[in-house]
Amino acid sequence: MPEFKIYLIEDEQKHVNETISKLTEAASERKSGNAFGFEWLEGTVKTEQNGHIFYEKTILNQIRDCIKRDGENGILAGLLLDTLLTQEDIECTKTSYYARASIARDIFIQFYEQVPIYIITATSAFGSQSDIIMGKDLAEQYINQRRLTANPLKNVREDTERLFRFYEKFYEDKQKKGEA
Repeated sequence: MPEFKIYLIEDEQKHVNETISKLTEAASERKSGNAFGFEWLEGTVKTEQNGHIFYEKTILNQIRDCIKRDGENGILAGLLLDTLLTQEDIECTKTSYYARASIARDIFIQFYEQVPIYIITATSAFGSQSDIIMGKDLAEQYINQRRLTANPLKNVREDTERLFRFYEKFYEDKQKKGEA
């Protein structure tokens, strides 16, 4: 049975704890034999603003190192990626029709063929705007952060199961193609 490690890239500490707690609970209740673990890759730009720890481009190297290390240890890595990871992203999004996902988009573009990347976002229109925000239609590849953390697990089980199956299917498809 494969072991998965999902790296959460999220700038708000409160959301980190809520998300990991809910997904850990959901993973433990799954019927599938695959083990899922979660780890937060913390940002480097600490602020006093509402518990945010923002990201810089150095996160790209950190992700690369995690993927390499996990691969060497037979662990299947994945990313759970928030869209707004910098102060500038948040500020620009407040005055725009579309979310600005600068570093998140860089992460997605650089790694989406290597590891499965699922989006977690509070951006309400992400599903219909994902092609503009991230450069690719991700309408079936995201979970609403507020819905996940605010509801009891029984109310979001379908959402969490879709998330877990996405990670599993990514590696099943790679194996079929002879890439894994």
